[in-house]
Amino acid sequence: MKNFYKILPIFTLAINATQALPFKRIGAGTKISSESTSSNRSSGTVSQPDYTDTSGGESVSCSRGDMGNNISYDFLRTVMGDEDIAIAKSEDGSHFRMIFPSYVSACLDLDFDVKTSDNNFYIKFKNKYSFDYSALANEGESRQAFESLTAEEKYYRCLDKQYPDIVKNGEFDRAKANELDLLENKTIEYPLTGTNKEYSSKAYIVSPLHSIFNGVAHGKKEEYRAPRESDWQCTFAENINRQKDVLVYESQMDKDIRKAYEACNSEDLKKVFTELSRLKDSRTVGNYGDLINVLENVKDKLREQKADEYLARMKEIERQFQPSEEDIEEGREFGVAGRDEAKELVDEYFKILAEYDSLILDSAIEDLYELQVVRARATPEERVAIDKRVEGLNSLIGRFNKDSNEDDFKFMVDAMKNYNMKNTGKNIFATKSKSLHFSNVYFEREKKERGKKLTFKTAEANMKADLDKFSKQTLREWQDVADLRRGSTKPLDRIRQQMNRTQQQQQQAYQTYYQNYQKDYNKSCKPNILGYVNQYSCNLFQQRQNANQYILGRNMQNFQGNLTQQNSLFRNYEQIYQNALMQRSIASQGAPGGTADMFNMWGYSGDFGMGSTATMTGGMPMGMQLQMPQLQQQQQQMQMPSNVIQLSNPMGGY
Repeated sequence: MKNFYKILPIFTLAINATQALPFKRIGAGTKISSESTSSNRSSGTVSQPDYTDTSGGESVSCSRGDMGNNISYDFLRTVMGDEDIAIAKSEDGSHFRMIFPSYVSACLDLDFDVKTSDNNFYIKFKNKYSFDYSALANEGESRQAFESLTAEEKYYRCLDKQYPDIVKNGEFDRAKANELDLLENKTIEYPLTGTNKEYSSKAYIVSPLHSIFNGVAHGKKEEYRAPRESDWQCTFAENINRQKDVLVYESQMDKDIRKAYEACNSEDLKKVFTELSRLKDSRTVGNYGDLINVLENVKDKLREQKADEYLARMKEIERQFQPSEEDIEEGREFGVAGRDEAKELVDEYFKILAEYDSLILDSAIEDLYELQVVRARATPEERVAIDKRVEGLNSLIGRFNKDSNEDDFKFMVDAMKNYNMKNTGKNIFATKSKSLHFSNVYFEREKKERGKKLTFKTAEANMKADLDKFSKQTLREWQDVADLRRGSTKPLDRIRQQMNRTQQQQQQAYQTYYQNYQKDYNKSCKPNILGYVNQYSCNLFQQRQNANQYILGRNMQNFQGNLTQQNSLFRNYEQIYQNALMQRSIASQGAPGGTADMFNMWGYSGDFGMGSTATMTGGMPMGMQLQMPQLQQQQQQMQMPSNVIQLSNPMGGY
């Protein structure tokens, strides 16, 4: 058994003798008047409209007598009452059905013919009821006169003589018809054959041009040209039900187009993505160029709108972390009551951000990849348009990073640090890093106002480096602070050990330099037994040592920078630990401020080793003062010949 699905709404179909109720007319269908049932109705010609048949041949004159036993859609609407025909098609696309609501079957034996033309189906209905001369003829009426009546006139004669009680005030009394078992249901099934499946097929009802029931139910198909066959010649085509051009078979192309426009009208960004992906992957993508362009424009518009919505919702959550004046007066660091409320808000924030990441960021980055490929084979004029779109995508991609540099966001980050929300923090940081780096991926010449131009490979590498650093260092600090607040000194001990190692490495580097210096000097500049020095060799020694001295200075700077960071982190940790001991609650380390370095707001150790050459601030932890070799004193003890060029302090320059 085939499965069918509806094209038009289907109302109650199964109305039997115990269920039927009187139906109120809704204006469709012609009223059955006393004049209509008159036996004196003329069968003569009413008018002589001309039309051209399907083949474009000769004009044909039509009259009421030419309609034969064909019946009009208006007639069907009259006997059906308030409801209308519904169309359904099988899921496998092999058949379609016409489903009739209950209709008055008095004097009616409904049949149909179907014809295919211009890849569509035209359905013509006819009344095959056998009108009995002996039962319907008027007194004195000959058989010849009776047979000359039109099918409609015989139909009215039949109603008058055999079923007079079912017509009241020009309308069928459906309750009475039900009592007489004159309500029927009918379903017609027809195969979808004889058409080209590359194109869609529609269905229309064909009505006779001359009928007492001559109302147009739902609009004519103006392009219809009647076939030549005699019982089809004098007909016109109408739309079925209230819809125009009812599809009984939908081609793949029309289906694709319909789905695409449904996606556009839905304003659902996910649906637009789905349809774009499907059309671009289609083997017939060349047929959808204009449609793809329409969808791309809709996507860009919806994506901007959606980005505004997401960012606004996230901003509302961020603001809840900023303490009010009352919070500050009462010693609260954040605008949330505690960890539970903070976690609930952060989880909600990340849920929104995950959608933003997928629908906004990732889709925009995918567009960049596509545009890079298209641009490679584009004309100069096309490249201008592509570069403009890329700039818009860069702006869209960078919005989260830009917005998350504001104070509201920084308070939320401080709360995540405070409550050690490592996993969520890492995920949020990853999105910020992606927003930062991929907003600088473009393909035209580098522009100063847009920042350093990045390739996809560089952006990916930068993002990976950020995440590695965040995982290894920032999250380690978050855990350290959590441990310190619980009263553990392990983080302090570890930092102290790191500083010891750094000092030892610094001293070892200098000792190695000095030993090599002295060894090279003795080899190149030491006087021989006669007291003479090889000036050429000694000059080369000085050149080598100038280079070595520069390298030493750079190394000392790096060691000093590391010690500065370690010392700063140690002091921060020490303060946190002391506060924890005193009150078991954390005071703010200061309101978050703006910074060019993305890492500053996330950690506790200043610039996180991002190239700072700042000198040490604050004192070293007790016992950690750096002891530098006294090079000058040792140099003074060396016996240098007067004819050797004297070197500057090897420790100079840093």
